[in-house]
Amino acid sequence: MRKGKKDEVKARLSVYGCKLPSKVMAVNYLKTLNMMDVFGVTMLPFYDFFHKESNPSAGMFKLEGTDIWLYKCHSESADSTPMDIIRLTSKLLNVSYTQALNYLIDVCGIEIEVTEQIKELREQCDLFINLLVSDDLQATFPAIHERFWRYKAQIVTLLTIFKENIYEDENGALRSLTWMSVRTLAKKVYGKESSYNTLSQLLNLLTLTNWIDKLDDSQIPTALLEKIKATQDARKREKRSNVFELLTLGDDFFIQLNKQCEEMKEAGFTMKGLSREYVLRTHGKEMADKLYPQDKDRKISKKSDAITRDIHKVALAEIEMYGYVAVNDILDEVAKKWKSKGFTETKFKQAVSELLDMYGLKKTRLTKDLKERFEITHLPKNASPTILVKAV
Repeated sequence: MRKGKKDEVKARLSVYGCKLPSKVMAVNYLKTLNMMDVFGVTMLPFYDFFHKESNPSAGMFKLEGTDIWLYKCHSESADSTPMDIIRLTSKLLNVSYTQALNYLIDVCGIEIEVTEQIKELREQCDLFINLLVSDDLQATFPAIHERFWRYKAQIVTLLTIFKENIYEDENGALRSLTWMSVRTLAKKVYGKESSYNTLSQLLNLLTLTNWIDKLDDSQIPTALLEKIKATQDARKREKRSNVFELLTLGDDFFIQLNKQCEEMKEAGFTMKGLSREYVLRTHGKEMADKLYPQDKDRKISKKSDAITRDIHKVALAEIEMYGYVAVNDILDEVAKKWKSKGFTETKFKQAVSELLDMYGLKKTRLTKDLKERFEITHLPKNASPTILVKAV
């Protein structure tokens, strides 16, 4: 490389040639190449490429938990910052990162091939990103805005990741898949792995609302599944990484999504209440198993069922007597019996959609008209608690 003998480098590295749909994917592919094979390193440690040393202190290694190879020199007199293959090439040739990337694409014989199918997938992502961040979202799709505005930046990042991860399955179909661990995705989306629980909830919400699909074994391309399970076995992990697929979204997706968001709001949906039990009660076992595949055999506990029955019992009794019931009154009465306010609140959030659907109820704020309708005089004039009433 340093001597400018590009033809010799090509002859050696052409074995890494392949077709990829973007330079982003070329970067990800190059970083997984075994650096020891690429640079002809046969022993570890070896003498650093960039400074003279009496004892070899340089090494090449896989970054833990990934397929990425890095170069590092452990000598005190050297720059000890690890470098991936592109940065290493950049330093070897004394060129920019982009120039180094182009050089490696050339000498490895990587072809960047953008098919019409890939263009369509990317255009779809760009269109939905544009809609999501548009100034008129709140006016044109108010329910979507209310449900998703908090997560716009995160969804944009996720869609960008999806559109650059194209996988060709055994049937030749191009699919937008990602199988990064949720921790890795959390680092890309939130800047820290510790936000993986927050991201996991968002991914479940996007699956529930049909942006993406969480795939079971039968839906994952065979070669990819084998690779994922081999990595799982090598790392002695009980569960494999989830595989998510960006769905091909129709032209009316945002119209349907807005309608679904309206229905979710009417049914009392909250992110805090999003759980296997909520999905099981409101969408059935098939969807619950999809969102929470690790808990397929887990049943609703007897305690959860008992608290949910008490929530139903208190709500229906109050509505039968007064025509309405305040949500806080339900929580107070049930929490008093079970001596756990927090657990009762969680169970209510998980069960409220089922409660409304089963008994034809709706959740609403207590307005002046409703106060007059139910002859409520004991509350302060400006009080407007959340209540449940019969949906007429």
